[in-house]
Amino acid sequence: MIDAHIHYESQPYTKAGLMKFVDTAQKQGLDSIMILEHTHRFLEWAPLYEQILGIDTAQDNWYRKEKKISIRDYQKFITKMRQEIFPITIRFGLEVCYFHEKERFIETMLHEFPYDFAVGSIHFVNHIAYDNAGFSKRLLWDQRSADQIYQEYYHQMEQLIKSDLFQGLAHPDTIKMFHILPDYDLNPTYHRIAKLLSEHNMYTENNVGCYYRYHHEDLGLSDEFLTILLAYHVRLLTASDAHFPKYVGFYINDAVKRIQKNAVI
Repeated sequence: MIDAHIHYESQPYTKAGLMKFVDTAQKQGLDSIMILEHTHRFLEWAPLYEQILGIDTAQDNWYRKEKKISIRDYQKFITKMRQEIFPITIRFGLEVCYFHEKERFIETMLHEFPYDFAVGSIHFVNHIAYDNAGFSKRLLWDQRSADQIYQEYYHQMEQLIKSDLFQGLAHPDTIKMFHILPDYDLNPTYHRIAKLLSEHNMYTENNVGCYYRYHHEDLGLSDEFLTILLAYHVRLLTASDAHFPKYVGFYINDAVKRIQKNAVI
């Protein structure tokens, strides 16, 4: 089994820090993990986030608090860990916030180092974070209709896939995390996303982060989205979205069983 979305951010860049994730993975019966970092952590990626600044001080403060370290530290860590032997397979990559207007910058930055993978994600709608409990409701959800927010979210996702910058698409329906849904039928949108993922040979995640972090009833993808992705033979990787070692492999076995149950024969 695999956990394809594990944030390293809580630990120092040492083998001992990495082994905390490995030990938990083994206890959970995993044979492969994918370690990543959010690009907003890195000083060199600051130009990617220029357009989210100046909208509101709360969002500005969030970003400035998150931006802490040099990408070189992460790259040196990866290089060093690749020389070590571990009891499970470990891949190292980045989770990149996608902005259409920053495609060239993203491409340049990803070519600077041989990461094992890069996964693209949508975290901002109209340059406002949709998923921050501290300010997203006030800045976004109270200002726009759910229909508008969902339409822009999935429009950006289509652009992300078409960019061919990434091997994978992270958590494709976490927009539902606050239990707010649009009035229109999402199935045609799911079909478009699934078709594009298939055409561009990209994987996506059955990511259970919303299930245990935000108490959403879906164990990962919605039933409708999961079924449609499987019908298009999109490669699905199970993912915990762990931000601490103790959450590695969380509900992965259940997520695997759910995929198998919904698989189109």
